[in-house]
Amino acid sequence: MNFNRDKTTTTPLTQQNLNGVSSKSNLGHYLAKDQNFEKVSQGLTTKGRDSANYLSQWQKAFDASK
Repeated sequence: MNFNRDKTTTTPLTQQNLNGVSSKSNLGHYLAKDQNFEKVSQGLTTKGRDSANYLSQWQKAFDASK
């Protein structure tokens, strides 16, 4: 793939843009998986409950940012 950053369009992060983000959560999908994607890619050890706790905290922070 050839990504040309000169032609990339960006949208500023505003409250109006955040309100347009789909409110459907993928939390259930990720909690059902046993992989910790960020940790695996970095070669770190994983635990089954790490992703559940992290994603719950992330979802709460994301919802609070709206």
